Amino acid sequence: MECSNEDPTPLFVSVDFGLIRDESGKIHPKLVELQAFPTLYGYQAVLGQQYRNLSACLSRLKIFCGDLDLDSYRKLLRDVTVGEHHPENVVLLEIDPRSKDTPRFA
Repeated sequence: MECSNEDPTPLFVSVDFGLIRDESGKIHPKLVELQAFPTLYGYQAVLGQQYRNLSACLSRLKIFCGDLDLDSYRKLLRDVTVGEHHPENVVLLEIDPRSKDTPRFA
C-alpha cells in the first residue's frame, strides 16, 4: 500500500523473533513479526530505563546509540514522528490490523 508523501523505505523497522522446538527437540529461531511502526520505539526507551533502575549492576547499561540520552532520544523520536505539526493533529494508525498474522489474546 502506498501513501502520499511517504518515503519508499520505512524510517522505523522492528523484527521480532521467537524460538521454536522442532520434532527432534532442536531449537530454531523463527520470525514472528516484521513491522515498520514507531510505537515500539517509545516503549523501548521506557523499558531500558526500567532495566537500569532495576539493579545497581545494571545502572551503567547503555540503552541508546551514540551520544543520545533519554531526553535527546525522546526529542529525536518526536521530531521524526510529529515534526513541525501539532501532536493533536498526528495519528499513528494501523491501516489493517485484522490482517496481521500475530496471535491475539482474549
